[in-house]
Amino acid sequence: MYSQSRRNRISRTLLTILAAMCLSAPAHASLPSGFVLDHGYTFFNVKNNSDSVDGKRVHTGWQLVPLIRIYGDAPERSSIKLVLSKDGDVVAERRTQTTVYGKGNPNLQLVAGNTAAGWQQPHLLINGGIQGTLPPVTTGTGTYEVEVIYIDGDSNKEYSAHTYTIEVGKVDQLDSAAKELLVRPPEYFVSRHQELLSTVLTPWGDYKGGAFAGVYQLLWNASPSETGLAPSNTTGNAAYLRCTVDGEPIRLGQDSDQRNLDATSTRVLDNDRLISLVHSDRNALEFRSGTSYREPLIFYQYQTTLPFQDTTDEYPPADGGRPMPYTTLENRDGEWECQFLDNGALLRTFSWEVDGGKLVPHPEQEEGLTLNPGAILVETRIPENGTALDGRTLPDAVEDGGFYGWEWESRRMRRLADDVPELGNPFPIASAPEFVPEPAAGASPQELAKARRAAEAAAAAAERRQEQEERAQRLQAEREQYAEAEAARLAENERIRSEAMEKEMARTQAELEETLGAVQQNMKETQERIAEEQAKANRSSIYGIMRVVMSLLLITCGLVLAGGKIAALDGVVKALTPFAATIGIATFAVGAFDFILDLVIFRPLVGDGLAQLGALAAGGALARDMINKLTAGKIASVLDAIQAQGATVGYAAFALGVLHLVMGGAKFV
Repeated sequence: MYSQSRRNRISRTLLTILAAMCLSAPAHASLPSGFVLDHGYTFFNVKNNSDSVDGKRVHTGWQLVPLIRIYGDAPERSSIKLVLSKDGDVVAERRTQTTVYGKGNPNLQLVAGNTAAGWQQPHLLINGGIQGTLPPVTTGTGTYEVEVIYIDGDSNKEYSAHTYTIEVGKVDQLDSAAKELLVRPPEYFVSRHQELLSTVLTPWGDYKGGAFAGVYQLLWNASPSETGLAPSNTTGNAAYLRCTVDGEPIRLGQDSDQRNLDATSTRVLDNDRLISLVHSDRNALEFRSGTSYREPLIFYQYQTTLPFQDTTDEYPPADGGRPMPYTTLENRDGEWECQFLDNGALLRTFSWEVDGGKLVPHPEQEEGLTLNPGAILVETRIPENGTALDGRTLPDAVEDGGFYGWEWESRRMRRLADDVPELGNPFPIASAPEFVPEPAAGASPQELAKARRAAEAAAAAAERRQEQEERAQRLQAEREQYAEAEAARLAENERIRSEAMEKEMARTQAELEETLGAVQQNMKETQERIAEEQAKANRSSIYGIMRVVMSLLLITCGLVLAGGKIAALDGVVKALTPFAATIGIATFAVGAFDFILDLVIFRPLVGDGLAQLGALAAGGALARDMINKLTAGKIASVLDAIQAQGATVGYAAFALGVLHLVMGGAKFV
């Protein structure tokens, strides 16, 4: 059933997707806020039905028996519906209206995996028995999906809680009490091989507040080879714990006068949490008479009470009584590891973490695995050679996950699954592959010997076929393991290459950004330099124009003022004389403007001061009357003195104009 379990993981995922696509029912919303499905409580069993047909017992179908718990403040008349499907086809479903249990309900005192925080909170419960049992499925083994749906009692709206995956198998049976070959109907079962690591630790909730209030209980799983096998509970010789915290051994118990404070108490959960069947046949000759060949198939869920106790206010002792002197988790933070031993033999090693005196949820719970409030997933290690409780294991199924199809998300659980040893045969094997005929009555010794040799040859052939099948399975497992390792190696190489490419791209991007930043900075500096040069050029242009204008005006004023003294320029002077006042005003204005501009921009007066003074004097001499009028005669005396020296002022203006033009304006021109 699990011979190709690794590939089954992919096929089950595809089947789940196909089921979701093919089911005619509409899609359901996820659970409302505040609602939680307790995966640790979930358990699936089957009820086998048979009837008498023509004097023979005939199998008439198996029925799924679910145990489901959903936490949430549900209204009355709320229900849980289960839909069983295979390959996308619905084969059975049932809606069950349940009581909304809550705080202080004593009927839940012994429910598996209870916590004080759990039974006090509102929740819905399908607790096996006839409650919630689905209609019969007439035939069929293999992979099935079970969708759990919560239905609100007020709105009748449906919410999908989860879809589980179960493996259904069957065992054949022969009436061992009859000498004739009276075949009984086969019995079907839900395999629990994959639940080997589905271990849950809970601070147990004793609603009565008794001496055992707040003790811790462990739910764990095994498939023993015989019925009734369980860790010892005998007083003084019970199975016990040896624990360390962060590698340091600790002494269990708080009362030095009391013995056996490291002892545990274990019981096998019964009723619908018990799967115990027996395969029987008479295929081989040695089982043809007397008792038939029998091989049991057992899946037990154990509930072990640990010698730990929470003595906080959440678990007060009854009537002010004294709690048991068990070890508490307070002041013992760290990584706990406890060996579970029976008469010195190691049965299991359990590990969990404590922080602030409280159990720390396992990383799988951070990935979405929900349990009873306060409960945690515990890491479980099985001894390499197994124990008396490990008659059968199926590592491939454990590697697929736990809790009926929950794929392990954390590396720690996947590593634990890889370490599960392969012990025994996963399921019963017939005494011989086929029914071996008996020799005819009164057969000769030779015929008896021949029949015996045929039976031995058939048994040897069956053994060879079994070995071939096992070898083929091992080779297939090795090929799949190699393929997985190769895929992991390629994925790791791809990851390394991608990381290298990402780093190279990041480095290149950084270099490009740095280069672009430098280019932008250079461009900015260049633009600023060009702007500065342009501004300087513009200022130089203005200064040059002013120099040329002032030089020409000074020369013109000089000619007008002193030209009469020069016969050769008499014609020019006569032509300019009608415009003397205008020329004078212009020269005076330019000289004054250039002087004021130098004062504003703090330009040195040494270079242009003499020319400016000449322009003011020459302009004042030519436009005396107009300037007097503009200045209301305030500088009349100055203008009169300048005009009295007209010819001298004219020569000086002419000389300054020529000199100013040659030294400054010529550069601009």
